[in-house]
Amino acid sequence: MSIFINKITKNNKNFDITLKIDKSTFKIKISEDLLIEERLFKEGEITKEKYDSLMSKLPKDSLFIDSIKYLEKNMKSEKELKDYLLRKTSSMSLIDSVIESLKSKNILNDELYFERVIYELIYIKRYGHLKIYDELKERGIDMDFEYPIETLKENINYHIIKYTEKNKDYPYKKLIYSTKNYLLVKGFSENTINEYFNYSLIKSNDEEALFNKELNKLKEKCDDINKIKQSLYKKGFSEELINKL
Repeated sequence: MSIFINKITKNNKNFDITLKIDKSTFKIKISEDLLIEERLFKEGEITKEKYDSLMSKLPKDSLFIDSIKYLEKNMKSEKELKDYLLRKTSSMSLIDSVIESLKSKNILNDELYFERVIYELIYIKRYGHLKIYDELKERGIDMDFEYPIETLKENINYHIIKYTEKNKDYPYKKLIYSTKNYLLVKGFSENTINEYFNYSLIKSNDEEALFNKELNKLKEKCDDINKIKQSLYKKGFSEELINKL
């Protein structure tokens, strides 16, 4: 059996190798690392031993190439990469071997990833502690972090302003209640919200005008005063206004 390398073509950071075995021709893609390791620098005939060595390393090398492509899009944690590779192979030994290779080259580094993610979650997404811990756990990161108090206050204020601007037609009490719930969704604990909630950012609206507007809408649909009162309670209007009906 005669085995030839017919062509070696650089393809981005990898190489396409065209092989010919007797009368059959096929192409494989390999990394630069494997090219150097197997010393495949020129076209021509290769030995059966060289061919077998190349093909035995191809499964790991293909996963390595896929991993590099995956990591180039966005920095990922070791767990995220492992989950991705499990969709391509069931061989944990192969996956572990690829991961170790990437870690040895510092291409995969959970400590650097942690620093980047923490910055994004605190300063860009402005999440609270609880949601940050959930995000880290989902990505397989088990590390503690510091949340500067001033930044914590700023982020809570940011969400209060954002939410209340969007829902400025809510009655005052409902606006406070729903804003606090919104902060819970963003990952701030109930204790943190109660400690740092800035009531001065909740703009007082003309609740009586809102009440009358809602009352007129309800009267158009229903003439049962008890049902109307129920609806107004649910919408968060004060008992004082409702009891006047």
